[in-house]
Amino acid sequence: MQGELNVKNPLTDTHLSSLDNYLIIIYTRFAGATNTQGSRIVATSTYFGKTSKVSHNYLHEYGGTENHLTAAFKFLRKNLGEADGHNFELVGQSDNPTGSGMAFVFKRVGV
Repeated sequence: MQGELNVKNPLTDTHLSSLDNYLIIIYTRFAGATNTQGSRIVATSTYFGKTSKVSHNYLHEYGGTENHLTAAFKFLRKNLGEADGHNFELVGQSDNPTGSGMAFVFKRVGV
């Protein structure tokens, strides 16, 4: 339908609009240290047709939210490329609906 809002269901990441290529929802979660890796933030999204994920080493000089947001931006740059990854702005953030991290909503700038 014309004039529909561009939204996704945050629980299922289901596309509800034909305009979904302008919004991306990225979920992040904390992954504790193991014997081989330090603490990190893992960012995931099904926006790109398959579940894609990026890890970001947890930086203790950042706060928790800053680490999650940095992982989300790193995810955008990896999946969209450096140039297009900067064409998105953060329009919303929340706790992850699963209760294990955060969710970030990015919108393409100028749309």
